[in-house]
Amino acid sequence: MLAGEIAKFNTFQEFVEAKAPEGLKMKVEELRVCIKAAGSAATSKEEEVEASKALDLFDQAVKRPAGGDTRSKKATIDNNVINGPRVVGNSKQAGLRTLRANAPEPL
Repeated sequence: MLAGEIAKFNTFQEFVEAKAPEGLKMKVEELRVCIKAAGSAATSKEEEVEASKALDLFDQAVKRPAGGDTRSKKATIDNNVINGPRVVGNSKQAGLRTLRANAPEPL
């Protein structure tokens, strides 16, 4: 990339994993750990709320779309495998995703 050029990425994940100075040159999961650590180190309620918002925004940025192959023979045989880190269960992120997907719009 030439000096003065603007780097363009198709996804947030591409930006995170791109080499510096255009990107962060780290894995997405490493960035998630850093954001969680910042929340754990919060010294006030305001900082804790901001860290929670940052984690939610991060989660929205890296969330992959639902769907995929549901009709092929491979999908019916090998459909019970979770590849990579997923937000599931009763974690705060899973709760925020559920609210974002199912909560009614505010009036």
